[in-house]
Amino acid sequence: MSNDQTIDSVTSSISTIDIAPSRHQQYSKLALLPVELILQITEELCSDKASLPAKELKNLALSCANLFYLIRPMYYLADNCSIFHSALKQANVDQMERCALFGAAPDTKWNITNGCCCGAEKPHKYHRPIDVLLECVSVGSVSLDKCIDALRWLLSKSYDAKEQGDQDWYRINDNCEHMPMLLFNMLTPECSRDRIERICQIIRILRSYGYTLPHDVNFDSFYRARYYLSTTDPNIIRKPMDVAMRAYCPPHLLELVLQEYRIRNLKIRAWSQDCPPEAESWVGSYVARDSAFYRPEIWAQSSSLGALLWNLYSDLLDSSTGWIEKHPGEAADILEQKIKLLVKYRAIDIFEEGALRKILGVLKDIATMAQSLGGLDEERDAHTLHELDAERPRRLHRFVIEKLWNPWKVWHEAQLQKPQARAKMARHWIHDHRPFQKGDGTWTDLIWVYAESRSVDPAYLGHHLPRWEEMSYDEFSAAVEELFETIKREDAEEEAREEARVAA
Repeated sequence: MSNDQTIDSVTSSISTIDIAPSRHQQYSKLALLPVELILQITEELCSDKASLPAKELKNLALSCANLFYLIRPMYYLADNCSIFHSALKQANVDQMERCALFGAAPDTKWNITNGCCCGAEKPHKYHRPIDVLLECVSVGSVSLDKCIDALRWLLSKSYDAKEQGDQDWYRINDNCEHMPMLLFNMLTPECSRDRIERICQIIRILRSYGYTLPHDVNFDSFYRARYYLSTTDPNIIRKPMDVAMRAYCPPHLLELVLQEYRIRNLKIRAWSQDCPPEAESWVGSYVARDSAFYRPEIWAQSSSLGALLWNLYSDLLDSSTGWIEKHPGEAADILEQKIKLLVKYRAIDIFEEGALRKILGVLKDIATMAQSLGGLDEERDAHTLHELDAERPRRLHRFVIEKLWNPWKVWHEAQLQKPQARAKMARHWIHDHRPFQKGDGTWTDLIWVYAESRSVDPAYLGHHLPRWEEMSYDEFSAAVEELFETIKREDAEEEAREEARVAA
């Protein structure tokens, strides 16, 4: 049995013991020992050499009323205040308060031996009280209401609640006072509405105690993706704005993000050569760990309209996610409220507002269509949503179309993750070259990757895929097939010529 399991099993019994002055007379051998011997036992326990585990102290305390009051403080302090650690894992505020009463609730660090389940970008090597509590939130082991009560208790006692210093970005930015970024990674479409609201409440509480929202999220993961030319993956959360614009997140989360700019008197739309001084303590400095992946400082952000479109599709139409509209048009209503907030905080210009309102118009059209046809349809309505990209503005300040964004590629990769969709794919190049399942369990189409790589390879002049916005998904897929067949035929012809030269 692990130390944590031992603590969990014994803490409840001793912490609820009635310590009223009148107790039943005890007849144990220990109780009948002379006072001198009992004092000698307690002196040995109080010495620096004593290191009895909590379980042994608990048994000893329960064996004799005379020892109970003497040993109880030692019990709470035993095993590096493991009783407090256990109380945090249960979000038990009463037990946490008892630990504090006996000076056994330090703002300390516990080393992790069995792995971290928090969901932090870089797995934690140790946990502080706030980390233990947020792990409960992450894995759902304790009710969120209890976790919120425990969080308020920690904050009221001035426990440290900022991002951990062993995260890649935060090592040299200890002064930034960011709240843990893993809170934003917890906000996923698989969460229930109540869970989303409770996590947002945790973010608001931390903000009310002076902890700022992180400027960037998953910094290291983004740059690894950048190296592999996959930064257009809409599932990569790069900043709080990426989460706040999702349909399943309430508008008040977006307002919290926008307030970070207002309280610093920052003009979001303003262009600048350097990071504004008012933002430096929020943005922080970045470690140039590898010049190929990292720049010394990144303070100007952009949000991809392509990723926004895809995420709206996922939230609204993808049956694999857990978020469902309460009423037809709810996603459009939420986006409309968020556009109003962006305008209110002067976060977008007229071109960005126009692009967002085009997306809003399509969402409203889909809602009207769904009402008339008896519900949403993934195949029918998703194409309507993606074809909006053809009418894009050329340049946006905050909301942009990224150069590498290709919704047909994202759509194709999403379909590959669905067994039924893979079975329906009847193109012969799919059957000749089966999709490949990667180590993480996701599926990829190596033929699509092959055609795209040859399309940009200077050695294959004249072999280019058309621009995606000029055609539908089916037309683009046919172009991929045609390019692959052309390259395949030319490679075979070149191989035959080489064999003929060798034979001659």
